[in-house]
Amino acid sequence: MNASSFLGYGIIGTADGFAAQTAGLLADMDIGSVLDLDNRQIFAPFNTEILAGIREQRDGHLYTYFVLYRYAVEQERSRLGGFYGSVVALKDCTADGFAIYNLLLELATNVKVYLDPETARFLVPMEEITFLHPNSIDELVRSVKQQPVREIIPHGYFAPLPRYARNSFRFIDFFQHEPEGIEKFFVSKDPEVAKLVKNKAGLEIKSLVLENADVEKKLEQADQIDTEIFIKEKELQNIRERHGTAATKLSELEQQHNKQHQLLDSGNSEIAQLRQEKILLEKDLKGLEKTKSDLLQQCRDLQLRVSQPETFPGNKTSQNDKVSSSATKLNFRDQLSALHPLTRMLVLILAFVSLGTIGYLTITGFGSHRKASTQKEPVPIIDQEFSQLEKQVYDDYLTFNKNGQDSFLARLSPFLSSDQENTREKAKKLQHRILTIGYDYYKRELKRTDSIPVLHSQLVEEFEIMKSEYDSVFVELKKEK
Repeated sequence: MNASSFLGYGIIGTADGFAAQTAGLLADMDIGSVLDLDNRQIFAPFNTEILAGIREQRDGHLYTYFVLYRYAVEQERSRLGGFYGSVVALKDCTADGFAIYNLLLELATNVKVYLDPETARFLVPMEEITFLHPNSIDELVRSVKQQPVREIIPHGYFAPLPRYARNSFRFIDFFQHEPEGIEKFFVSKDPEVAKLVKNKAGLEIKSLVLENADVEKKLEQADQIDTEIFIKEKELQNIRERHGTAATKLSELEQQHNKQHQLLDSGNSEIAQLRQEKILLEKDLKGLEKTKSDLLQQCRDLQLRVSQPETFPGNKTSQNDKVSSSATKLNFRDQLSALHPLTRMLVLILAFVSLGTIGYLTITGFGSHRKASTQKEPVPIIDQEFSQLEKQVYDDYLTFNKNGQDSFLARLSPFLSSDQENTREKAKKLQHRILTIGYDYYKRELKRTDSIPVLHSQLVEEFEIMKSEYDSVFVELKKEK
């Protein structure tokens, strides 16, 4: 037998007046006049629920409706008496009360999601609600039994129900088998509904005993246990939520921990790299210390040559030294270019310091030699024709007048090319004296400007020129001797 011939179900509500979506037996049936509540008799106040059993004779058949009403507010208006819920209809048959009540709950829950959770106001019209096929319909179909048509007494009753979980489906079983054939019977577990019905006319209030005294007591205890279970389930839900939050925080902490480990690994890698660079720098510094030692040795050699004029540059040995020095400079440049950039910077700094040291030691050596020579060999008295020139030379060079160098040397040219041998010899000595004074001047200036690279570099070039002139004059004097 096709279930739609004896079973129907649907969802109901008052989004804008009574409306329904139905299936099975109730499809295309006008059920509004039968199921809509009469506010003069009963309605569902805020946050309450009403369960009803209704009988109707139609076309010689007995239709039995079980309806679940819950408080709701219309979509556009705020009138009293609004509701949403569900309906199950049986034609000339009965079914298991538990299965009927489960189907009513499933259908009503389908409607509830389309209401505002705070105010229970409809958010959409009834026709826009998705009407889903219920999962519990099969259990209900299996429990259906045929029932003969009965007479109906046109009378309505209301009975308050104790808040036992079993009472709802116990009422459904009671209504299907009660012998009187009552037309309408409303029940509710909410005291507010009972007070409302008591103050209205139309429904007779009746006491309804669904179990004997012992069973009622047991049900009351079971209801208390259900309440405790409900509370525990809420607590368990809170614990689960807190556990979820804690798990999320733990996950975040683990991610942070992993990031810190990555940073630590990166830091260790950088430390290892820096240690390797340190080893290379230490190796380079050892090379620089050796280079510095070689430079200091060259300074001592230069000081020794200055203190011994007979071996000053101009002979074959000094020429070899120059070649060796050039080779050393070339080799040093090659070593410098192969060093680490930071090391090259340190090399340049040490080079400037070493050059300053060379200047200092050279000045000290020349100064000592000059002082000793002055003490041992007083400056000879030059003929009258040179006396004024010598005085100007001393005045200008002792005050470091650089411009005097070229002018006085130029003024010596006629005397150096004189036909008189005595004149030429004295001119050469005076030229040697002028260059010696200039030479000492540049050495002192090099030491003074050691910390000024640009000026120092310029003076180095001029010093080399001055040294070359000094050497050439010295060589000429040595030849004449």
